[in-house]
Amino acid sequence: MDKDLRGRPLFSKIKSCYPALRTAEKKVADYILQHGEEVTEMTVTEVAESSQVSDATVVRFCQKIGYKGFYQMKIALAQDLTHPMFGFHPSISPDHFEESIQNIFTLTLTNLKETASSINAPDVKQCVRLLNTCQSIYLFAAGNSCSIASDAMYKFSRIGLKAIHSNIPETQVALAQLMTEQDVALAISHSGSSKLILTCLEIAKKQQAKIICITNFVKSPVGKISDYHITTAAHEYIFYDDSVITRICEMAVVDMLFFLLADLRLNDSLDRFHRTENALSDYKL
Repeated sequence: MDKDLRGRPLFSKIKSCYPALRTAEKKVADYILQHGEEVTEMTVTEVAESSQVSDATVVRFCQKIGYKGFYQMKIALAQDLTHPMFGFHPSISPDHFEESIQNIFTLTLTNLKETASSINAPDVKQCVRLLNTCQSIYLFAAGNSCSIASDAMYKFSRIGLKAIHSNIPETQVALAQLMTEQDVALAISHSGSSKLILTCLEIAKKQQAKIICITNFVKSPVGKISDYHITTAAHEYIFYDDSVITRICEMAVVDMLFFLLADLRLNDSLDRFHRTENALSDYKL
């Protein structure tokens, strides 16, 4: 199974891989998402006929999302159907304030738990090592993720790491040109398909810099060009789109990297925190 998919519930895996599936494979995905309970009792041929594809396409779909074959996928599907969150359809309403509050937090906690389950510890260890020893960290983001990149720049700077970011697209492209093989590019993108971020990472790759990305989709273009890929798991939504929900998961991943780096640089980090607090003390009541 793809190491990036270990520990993730089946439905989360399907949605994470969905943009990278072929048209026929998406038919299989759509059918399973809509008829999950029925699929657990069906053969590969029955699923193929119901999805209007070939048996080979069903098997190929199962392999695409990280399983050896149809049987292994069915086992994971059966486990998903007994998951406590199966059938949970979050909604908000001014007429049901208490229920709405619980739905919002339940959804957020679920996304955070699935994100934690999807993270590969050895990869994170390598990411922390790279971030800790590089000359500079260049942060690339677009849209809603820009605020996460700014937060990451602030946090990394507080523990003595040189972190660079700009919310201006043209400046991000210009900064990418300044990177060297001693730097690390950290890209944050919900879809993993941002043209701006791809442009910056292609430049970083030419400069021989290492690339780490945080995205919500395993086989996204940004994920493919990166050396290390940390995936979030925000797929359900209440309103707007899942890019609103995923910001919380992205922030959690940044916090994870920050805390691991701070612990690695503990003595220096504590000294810098104390100096910063003293410097800011005049601005506090």
